[in-house]
Amino acid sequence: MVLRIAPESKPDEPFKHVNDAGGVWGRPVEPHFSDTLQDGAVAHANRMIDDEGVHAFVGPGSSQDVKAVAEAIAAPRHYPIVTPSSTSPFIATLNDDGFIFRSAISDDAQGIALARLAQDEGYDHVAIVYNDDAWGQELARVFTSQFDGETTSVALHPEKDSYNQELWEIAESDAPALVMLTFHEGTVAVLNEVKEHGHFDAFILHNDHRSLSLLAEFPELLNGAKGTAPYGQHVTEAEGHWEAEYGGQTPHSPYMRETYDAAVTLMLAAEYARSTDGEAIRDALHAIAAPPGKRFPASSDGIVGALEAIRNGEDIDLDGEATTLDWDWRGEILIGTMGIWQFKDGEIIDLLHFDVNLSE
Repeated sequence: MVLRIAPESKPDEPFKHVNDAGGVWGRPVEPHFSDTLQDGAVAHANRMIDDEGVHAFVGPGSSQDVKAVAEAIAAPRHYPIVTPSSTSPFIATLNDDGFIFRSAISDDAQGIALARLAQDEGYDHVAIVYNDDAWGQELARVFTSQFDGETTSVALHPEKDSYNQELWEIAESDAPALVMLTFHEGTVAVLNEVKEHGHFDAFILHNDHRSLSLLAEFPELLNGAKGTAPYGQHVTEAEGHWEAEYGGQTPHSPYMRETYDAAVTLMLAAEYARSTDGEAIRDALHAIAAPPGKRFPASSDGIVGALEAIRNGEDIDLDGEATTLDWDWRGEILIGTMGIWQFKDGEIIDLLHFDVNLSE
């Protein structure tokens, strides 16, 4: 069995854990890593299927690429895909015949958390900059619908060299804080403009901004800034599964837990299905990650126990490091843990965590 893994994280741990426990059907799992999809997600995925013989995909990472692959690969060619970082709410509406799963909760949860943070900080008016794409548009929409106060927003078009005009436009609203719904390149461009012109001095961030290198680049602007991020469900448990796997040095990279969960669930689903058939793996993903069944954590020891139980014909309920993985019929996770973090004196501080239930 071979899998495609999202290039931004290259997690070797799930394959080591599964292969150390006997692999899938007694055979080692071979991960195929891929760099950026320069020639398009669909062409790249087709080539990996036809030339490299992959059976399932972890990724792609972006919502736009998932949409393209869902329409051209997942449903028509029956290839299961678990995406760890495609969080746009529109993914839930895709016509993918049930082959698209997410190991990250929808950005409906992030929008709720961002609105809560803005209100807890006492803001009754905020400015918003957002990527002019499916991800940014949807996240801005959810935030605006959840925030009780006034919003002034502007879209950032990726082809532009400068966003100074857009920032002057929203700065004239006198909003005291800027909500940044941007990824790294856009974030750096906006902060450079703010640094030069002083449009804003308070910011609300999200999980992609949770980076010490970003803080090091803009220490005066970002020291004290707070943001939101999805948090693993085991973060407050005594077992500390995730922390133990990394020797106590928990990685700060976004979606590391979700990528680990995505790879593990596909391998366990293949073991459960006893097949590389896409429909069988799709159905097995639901079977291994929801009650009833014996619960196992997605850790090295948990994977050993889960594989043994599957081989013994037992039902299992795998709990991921990021979420419970209790998928609904669309492959959506409805319950997750969100948190608030802060840049403070050169460090990233976790402040609090709370559950979000999107079924309510």
